[in-house]
Amino acid sequence: MDWEPTNDLIPKDAIFREAGSAVGKYRLYLGADFLKMLQDNNPNFSLMSDEWMSHPEPVWYGTYFTITPRPVTITVGDYQKYVGQKDPSFAANIEKAEDTSKANTGLVEGDQLNYQLVREPGETAGTYKINVVLGENPNYIVTVNAGQLTIKATQVVQESKDVTRTINYRVEGDAQAPKTVIQKVRLVREVTEDKDTHEIISAGHWYDETATSWDKVLAPKVDGYTPDISAVALQEVNEDTSDTVVLITYKKDPKNEVPNKVTKPNKPVEPNKPNKPIKPSTPAMLVHSNKNQENSNLTQFLNSSQKTIGRESSTSNSGMTKLATEKEYPATGEKENNMTIIGLLFVSLVGLWGYFKNKLKNN
Repeated sequence: MDWEPTNDLIPKDAIFREAGSAVGKYRLYLGADFLKMLQDNNPNFSLMSDEWMSHPEPVWYGTYFTITPRPVTITVGDYQKYVGQKDPSFAANIEKAEDTSKANTGLVEGDQLNYQLVREPGETAGTYKINVVLGENPNYIVTVNAGQLTIKATQVVQESKDVTRTINYRVEGDAQAPKTVIQKVRLVREVTEDKDTHEIISAGHWYDETATSWDKVLAPKVDGYTPDISAVALQEVNEDTSDTVVLITYKKDPKNEVPNKVTKPNKPVEPNKPNKPIKPSTPAMLVHSNKNQENSNLTQFLNSSQKTIGRESSTSNSGMTKLATEKEYPATGEKENNMTIIGLLFVSLVGLWGYFKNKLKNN
């Protein structure tokens, strides 16, 4: 008990109580020095006995100092977990004296409350109360605000993703570019998620569902062009692999200057060879029968020969140019100039005419 005297004449220990801080009643005493001072200052009054005055000590006059329990509040928070998980660590908020605006409330600094937090049993989806089980707290009147644990339902689903490599082709100029190549590797994993909100709670490791790598790809051939990358290498794929884009560019090949082709000269044409002259046939010898008959036959022959020669001359004049310029080859049917034949034929006829003329004169 703390109190201050109203003046300097009253000592501070004039009134005191029994020691103790727990809830209960404690006697109030008047100090011996204070009582002795009162007796000495009031001699006309007998305040204390002579025996007491010989052995002064504090005197209890039947009054008490009472300590009552202090109000304090314990508040438990709300928690949640998923089916199959362990309970989280529960905690409570205790009202403290220095934090409250209410007088004589809250936990006094240095004091502790005896309590435990226990939730209702159960592991299926639902809500469960978190209770405060109090021990002995004689100096406090404890008010409890229970908490709540919510157990949420979960579901396990399979999650997948495609890791993709795209190979694009670009050709300079107007040539058609090869088609884009798209390579995919599908990765999957098992995910535990909130059944209601689908929030991911936990997830397993990614693993490949089909292939484990992007295969090697050779750059397609484009006539007249050369790619800057001849092949895209095989690449292993895992959960840390990112999507990739590769660009292959084709550049036009330089033109090779080819010299002009030398033309082979034509084979010289062999000049025409004149035909071998035809040897004139020997005139047939006339057989003498009788003179008159011979003369008649000769005359008839000459006349017919003359007619033939005149007819041939008239017809050959028009065809002379043709005969002079054309000759038919035995093998090819081609024609060639052959004046020699005509000359020989004419000489033969003249010779025959002269022969028979002389023969007639002689006869």
